[in-house]
Amino acid sequence: MYFHGNHITERNEKYRKTLYKEWQTSKNFYFWQ
Repeated sequence: MYFHGNHITERNEKYRKTLYKEWQTSKNFYFWQ
């Protein structure tokens, strides 16, 4: 889940990292249930 491109702005990069972090957290949550 990584979007590469020079057109990505800093704001979009932060948003993507937040989205990825939440996805990892939810994945781990369901995995360990």
